[in-house]
Amino acid sequence: MAYYRLNYENSNHSISTTRSRSSSSKGPSTLFIDQRSLANEKYKVRFNDQGNIYSIYDKELNKELLSEEIRIGFLAEYPSEYPAWNMDWKDRQNPPYDYLKGPAKIEIVESGPLRVTLKVERSTLGSKFVELVSLSKGGRLVEFTNQIDWFTKGSSLKAIFPLSIANPLATYNWELGTVQRNNNHPLKYEVPSHKWFDLSDNSGELGVTIIEDSKYGSDKPSDNTLRLTLLYTPKADRDSDFYDQTTQDFGRHQIRYALMGHPGDWKKGASFWAGEKFNRPLSVFKIGEESVARHPSTITAKTFLNITGSGPAADISTPTVILRALKIADNSDNSDNSDNSDNSDNSDHEYIVRLQEFAGKDTQVVKLQVGNGVASVAEVDGQERPLNLKKSTDPMFVDNGMQLNSDSDHSVTLSFGPYQLRTLKVTLLPSSSAEKIQAPCSLPLALNYNLDGVSSNSARSDGNLDGKGKSFPAELFPAKLESESINFVLGGKKDGEKNVLIPQGQTIDLPDEAMNGQFNRLYLLATSVSGAEEEMRLVLEDNNHQKTTHTLKVNYGGGYVGQWYNRKWNSNGDMVELEMPFLKRDNLAYFCSHQHSKAVMKFTNTHIFLSMQLNYQRHCQQNQKNHPSASTKYPYIRD
Repeated sequence: MAYYRLNYENSNHSISTTRSRSSSSKGPSTLFIDQRSLANEKYKVRFNDQGNIYSIYDKELNKELLSEEIRIGFLAEYPSEYPAWNMDWKDRQNPPYDYLKGPAKIEIVESGPLRVTLKVERSTLGSKFVELVSLSKGGRLVEFTNQIDWFTKGSSLKAIFPLSIANPLATYNWELGTVQRNNNHPLKYEVPSHKWFDLSDNSGELGVTIIEDSKYGSDKPSDNTLRLTLLYTPKADRDSDFYDQTTQDFGRHQIRYALMGHPGDWKKGASFWAGEKFNRPLSVFKIGEESVARHPSTITAKTFLNITGSGPAADISTPTVILRALKIADNSDNSDNSDNSDNSDNSDHEYIVRLQEFAGKDTQVVKLQVGNGVASVAEVDGQERPLNLKKSTDPMFVDNGMQLNSDSDHSVTLSFGPYQLRTLKVTLLPSSSAEKIQAPCSLPLALNYNLDGVSSNSARSDGNLDGKGKSFPAELFPAKLESESINFVLGGKKDGEKNVLIPQGQTIDLPDEAMNGQFNRLYLLATSVSGAEEEMRLVLEDNNHQKTTHTLKVNYGGGYVGQWYNRKWNSNGDMVELEMPFLKRDNLAYFCSHQHSKAVMKFTNTHIFLSMQLNYQRHCQQNQKNHPSASTKYPYIRD
């Protein structure tokens, strides 16, 4: 079994492979933890009895990073209009009206050779908070993971960082650049960033970066204070059209952010890399027969194995240039849209490599290596059309030079301007060691349909999928469907035509192709129509008349596929219940925006799920328990 990792290094970043299962760490651990402090090679972090961090001492810089304790503040929010979207300057001029307070329950929850973690539990203003603060061995981040059960009205929630350094200007990361902004003022007092924002002192001696994961709003009330916005539940008048927004964000939230001290400004401190790592943590996945069988169309695995061979998929020599995308070229003979069926040699395979300089400085010599080597390279635009920069008159395009080193290591050398984005189409040299995952071969089977579950818009009462007059809309019901690279042929959709199979103990004989061992897996499309998850029982009989019984759970094919906490209202417009979140984890194969219900069109989401039964056998006998509906063909698939 092979294990793959995404490898981040400040001097070199690449996608690489490993076969080691060991998680041991070399060298003695410098981690320390007790009930009120954490420490690693870089930081000493101290807590008070209220559960707040009052000191972060940077050992490498010999500097205290905080001027006061880090606190979670409640700020009053009463916008004059459109409360869900607006924050008003009148509210932002006021200090927090309350803070997350103790007494705090503090306990050690992790004390290992690679990471230490303290858990802090507190409650204030009807909301509950569980905060995990972690340090990793050799880590540059103080990491915060918050689980918040939020029920506080008329408030925003902000993490407040009073720092020991001061500067009226802070730097905010955008996806393809940065921008500097002043302290809060009447026209700009809640500002966006994508992954991080930074405060560095004017001397260039040190700075502090706040890194966020999916929390994009923040403000800066003073020269030395940064605040990250975590939640927002505004106040609105009782008779307002927006009164329902006074409970928005209610429910449970998982929120991550981090603090990092660094020498110099954000460029010297490599804040951009810290933000990338925090938002895209290391991902480990397995490639083997079972995982390939369950996910035959996994593009990541297929692309990775096709181009990797024995080396990294992509390797960049310069730490300030990042790989933004690596994909098969749209018109390559190995893309899904290609008509070329001969994939015996990947020497003609083309890939798109999108790179960007993200430290805001000129970078003259950048070496790019892809796969086993680059046979040819051309620069393209965002639509993968050839781009001749030397002949271009567009002032946005600057020819920074590009050279293919075909006489040495078959790499590409190019240069970048500040924040420049460049897209290359590369043709790779063949790699004899690269493993290829072939597309699956599927065979649809004919079914004896016994129900009409589809109706046209002109005859909405024609179908009766659930016994209550509901049906799939014919206009949105495809003749063929592909899911997980498996091809299905659906039933007809003319008015009065049967197109759904209700399992009632039928037996389905397999064709000769399945009998002789060419196919070994059964896939089916199915949906429950009862309003809840149901069970379907399949009895499989082999050539020796040995039977095995398999029970499949079939999810309800209506309503939402998933939903966060849902608010329930009474006739007065007050929230009376908060429904628990849910997610239907079955593979979604078909979706339409509405269904027909007798003679009306009802805008309720309707979907069919893909289920899979392994281990092909001789006959398939279905016995119905709670009447789930199987609505298409049943194919078999071979590896």
